[in-house]
Amino acid sequence: MKTIKLTLLFIGIIFSVERVFSQTDTKIFFGDKYLIHSEILRGDREYWVHLPMDYEKGTKDYPVLYITDGDEHFFLASGLTEFMSSQFIIPEFIVVAIIHKDRNHDLTPTHCLTDINGIQSDAAKVSGGGEKLLQFIEQELIVQIEDRFRASSYRILAGHSLGGLFCTYAYLSRNILFKGFISMDPAFTPDIPFILDFYKNVSDVYGMEVSPPEYLIEMLGKYFLYERMEYPRAIELFKLNTINYPDSYKSFNFLAKAYEASGDMDHAILNYKKSLELNPGNTDIRQAISELEQE
Repeated sequence: MKTIKLTLLFIGIIFSVERVFSQTDTKIFFGDKYLIHSEILRGDREYWVHLPMDYEKGTKDYPVLYITDGDEHFFLASGLTEFMSSQFIIPEFIVVAIIHKDRNHDLTPTHCLTDINGIQSDAAKVSGGGEKLLQFIEQELIVQIEDRFRASSYRILAGHSLGGLFCTYAYLSRNILFKGFISMDPAFTPDIPFILDFYKNVSDVYGMEVSPPEYLIEMLGKYFLYERMEYPRAIELFKLNTINYPDSYKSFNFLAKAYEASGDMDHAILNYKKSLELNPGNTDIRQAISELEQE
């Protein structure tokens, strides 16, 4: 296994926070680079590791933060965990940064010919490697980390954009593998039905109906409603919640909001009224109905 020390030259800048990373008079050490040979990914893969400041001084195990797009987020994640642990906000963490040869392949759960904007692109053509990457993390990377370092079984997976999409997929398919998931601004692609397919497959396996959690579909619906302004997709998702959770006033309320945003006021009023039936004391819904009926 190859190990390369990551260093940054200290060029006369005086840091106000002394407890950040291990350092000498002229260098600051953020962590180490490692190579692991993966049978699953059929080649060598690189990962970077930052150890807590007090790691060498004790014998205790540490929780581990695994983060995708490691070359971009390693330094920030390492700095944040060190600072927050120094303020006793979180425990000290080992940070493992996963380096990708092609993030468009590694971080996408399914193969899709279009990008997040629905446009065909060369980047999208290589999509679909997310399951293999998750197998690599589960069966090879975690095994090596917990063998090589004093790593506890408390693991968190974090990712941004496509990394956030990958975190969502990991939560849906391996939610016992990590204790927490941080999905930052997930780049949900037009093939979002992979979530619905997952729950359909689970239902088939167990011979019973297993519905996606209301909050998950609500989160996706709000993303398409407020961030992407893709109203048909938002309506589709909120409709699913009204079917799976017919006693939830929130599901009908969000469906009404999506219809209203799309300009379909008749369906908006209809669903606002259904929401109000389920939650008669909600003055906001009552006011929304009144305003739409006056138009």
